[in-house]
Parts: sequence; structure tokens; C-alpha cells
Amino acid sequence: MTQKVYNSGTGRFADGLTKAGARIEHYAQHATAFALANQVYENQKMAVKMADSLKNEGINKMSMYGTFFLLQGLYNSNQGVLARQIMSNPSDYTGSRTWANMMYNTGATLTTEAWDSTIKSNMSYSHAWGSAPGTWLIQGLFGIKPTEPGWNEAEIKLQPGGVESASVSVPTTKGKISADYKIEEDGTITLQMKIPSNMKMKIIIPGTEGQTLRINGTETEVAYNTEGYLETTLYGGSYLITGGQSAIDNSELKECQNIVYRSCGKDWSAYETDGGTTGKSQPLHKIQMRLNQIDGNVKYSVHVNSKGWLGWAKNGELAGSSGMAKRLEAIEIKVVPKGENIDRGRNAYYSKEQTLNTE
Repeated sequence: MTQKVYNSGTGRFADGLTKAGARIEHYAQHATAFALANQVYENQKMAVKMADSLKNEGINKMSMYGTFFLLQGLYNSNQGVLARQIMSNPSDYTGSRTWANMMYNTGATLTTEAWDSTIKSNMSYSHAWGSAPGTWLIQGLFGIKPTEPGWNEAEIKLQPGGVESASVSVPTTKGKISADYKIEEDGTITLQMKIPSNMKMKIIIPGTEGQTLRINGTETEVAYNTEGYLETTLYGGSYLITGGQSAIDNSELKECQNIVYRSCGKDWSAYETDGGTTGKSQPLHKIQMRLNQIDGNVKYSVHVNSKGWLGWAKNGELAGSSGMAKRLEAIEIKVVPKGENIDRGRNAYYSKEQTLNTE
């Protein structure tokens, strides 16, 4: 699969293959996210590049349901910072795909069916689809999960991701696991744990090669893996573990403010960073985009009902159709350096009277 649909230059997976076996040159965020979730990568370096490609898109574009698998993939590939940003990013931009937006801006007190009402106007305000953090705070941030049936063996793999302290209690068939950690000012981790008496637990803590851990006051040599973690194994009991190293990263994902656009259903909207037709019950037929306060070219291609993907438009040119009742179904956007050749392929714009790139 990595040979067929992975683009090693960008770190992204394509959506699939044509009947002839050629790679489809369209890269939805979902394709890379699901590959990460299912550990479809050859090594940690490749996983990091895939995660970076997701971060470079600026915001989460997944559905609420799909974001469960996005978080799974990020924690699988040791990208706890990005996972935490997606869960906690406090952007007040309407439509943001974060739980902070859900709680701050929709007034929800339970997880909702969609990110907010601009995406689904009749959404439920109590829906299991939105409960992904309930899983990934335990299995991702704390990394507590069984590694053998019946919890005979388990592991805790801390990925704080900028959360300076947290505690959790996890019921299992062997008894309750409790964990409480704090990142000290120098980055050292203090972890208090209680492990059920009949359980074997692998402890995995961020650290650097050559470091030791102090366990209940005793300096203890531990293994180091090449992914940047210290490892040791403990059995049932209460433990105070200190050591390792975890950087504090409280940064936020940023919404894209460098592209402005306007779109047309029945009427044109204004050029804005959110230049859509929300609340007007109008399918979009055409769109124009341009860059805001940065150098380069913005190119964009739209998928039109019954016509498929059109060619590339750039820098304010029209993309879509006019007078043909063909709605836009998807859009791909790329920012490229000035002077870079843009292979337009098919026409980017169709009208009832003629086939042109301008109107």
C-alpha cells in the first residue's frame, strides 16, 4: 500500500487507485489519518512525516466520527501534542472541529452529533460520536491499555502533549489502575501509580538515551527505545517514579487566515476567510480564491456534480460552473510559490454558453 498510494514527498496518502492501478492525485485528510490509525507506515520517521502533513493543513478537517481514528493514529505515532491540540484548541472560529469549540460556542454540556450547527442544523446534543476524548485521554495521553487478554499484562505510555498534570483511574478485570503525573519546571516527570497485585505493567515515559528513573527512591537503569521513551517493567504495588523529560507545549492549531474566498449559490458572498453561504440553503456553483497578506499563488480545483474534478484555477479565477445547475461537491486547495508552473489540466470553469476560465 505504501508503494502504491503513499506520496513520500508530501507525507500524504492518496484517496485510492484508478481501475488501471494509477494513483489518484487527490489527498483527503481522511486517507492519511486512517493510515496512521492502522499503523500503515514503515518506520517512525515515516509516521512523523505523515503527522506533519496533517498538521500543515492547519486545522482538523475530519468529521466528528472520523476524528476518533485521527486521534488514534496520532497517539499510535507518538504525536501527542497534535492530538491534544485537536481536542483542546480554544479557537472561537465557528465550525472549528474541536471539542473546545463544541463546549464554548454551542453551549453543549455533553458531546454533540456534529461539530456545531453550521455543519448539521438538527444535530443531537447528546451523541456517542463525539465521545472520542473519553477513549484517547486514557489510551492516548496516559497510554493505559491491556497488552494481553484479561489485563494480565498492560502498559502505560505517557504522551502529555502540553498537559502539565493529570490523574486517572481505570477499572479493569484485575482491579483498578490509578495514575497521577506532573511535569516539573525542568521538564522532569513525577508519576504516582497503583498497579493491581496480579498485573504486569510496562512503564513507558518520555526521555533521552542514558537517563535513569528513580522508582520509590531507588535509582533504576531502564531501557531506551529509539522513539524517545524510557521503558521498564513493574508488578502489582504502589510506586513513585521520577525522571524522564517532557517538554511543555501549549501551542494552538491556527485557523487559516491567509486565504480569502467568495462563493456563489444564487448570489455572490463577500471575500472573507469564511466566504460561504451558511444558513441560506444555497448549493454552491462557483468559487474564487486569493491570498491574504502572504506571497505566492493559491490554486484550487473543484469537484462538480456529474462532471467530476475540474482543472486548476488560480488567484481569483473562477472555478465551477454557471447556468448548468451543477453543485460543487468538494474542493482541493494548494498554496504554491510564485513562478511555479501550474498544470491546469481540464478547464476549471464551465458555463452553459461556453467553456472558459473567466466569466
